[in-house]
Amino acid sequence: MAKRVGIFARRAQWVAALAILVPFVGFAGHYTYQVIRSDTDLDVLATEAQLVESFYRVVHTSDDNSLASRFGAGKWRSPVRIFYHRSLPKWHAALSRRQFAVLSRLTGLEFQEADTFDENRGISVFFTPPLTSNQRMVREFGLSPANIDRVGQATCFASYRDGPDKHIQWGYVVFTRPPEERRTEACIVEETVQVLGLQADRATYSPSVFTNARARPVALSINDKILARALYDPAITADMSNEQTEKLIPELIHRLVVGVKARGEEALYQR
Repeated sequence: MAKRVGIFARRAQWVAALAILVPFVGFAGHYTYQVIRSDTDLDVLATEAQLVESFYRVVHTSDDNSLASRFGAGKWRSPVRIFYHRSLPKWHAALSRRQFAVLSRLTGLEFQEADTFDENRGISVFFTPPLTSNQRMVREFGLSPANIDRVGQATCFASYRDGPDKHIQWGYVVFTRPPEERRTEACIVEETVQVLGLQADRATYSPSVFTNARARPVALSINDKILARALYDPAITADMSNEQTEKLIPELIHRLVVGVKARGEEALYQR
């Protein structure tokens, strides 16, 4: 009897160990697959239908509202003032500058670095350790409480607001991830483009920075670049409604896709 109990106990331990190990291995394998795909499929074009629908979702909705809530297109007017707060590590700042250089070619915007902080103009970039209180960020960054009430809830965050002329007038990006991590690099790429008006994580294709997937790419995919280029096409004006862009985006996306197929990414660069 005792022998049988011992055998049963050992088998129960193996079953318990497998119950813990199998989900962990499955999760790790799925995450690894997502990472590999996000790195290898960056240049795989989505269908035009996916790009058109993704434009409407990414530009005209937000993560906090339903798809039925549509907003006007957010766009900056060139030049755009960029201020890097002293809190930002050099590693983060270097990646941010590199990303703005990529976005300048796609959007046609000129980004000009500034030495002083202006809460009412341009883009400000900050760094703060995780779980820092909003009160501390208000004190250290010089931001008003109204502009920072949600930052403490996110690992990285970007926000912006329009000016009187309906163009985006001011925005900020806050990073909390440490340097030299994949998630940090993905975060910098994502938030830097989202502060330009591509605000929602709702793309219908993958890989994309406009998604809630755990393994986000560390560079804009060709499809992400098409969305950024489409938003900053001269035909799309600031605060243009979803109904207005619906008349332009399908043909604009088609033209950009045809150009990419013929000439590669260079077809997306603003002249």
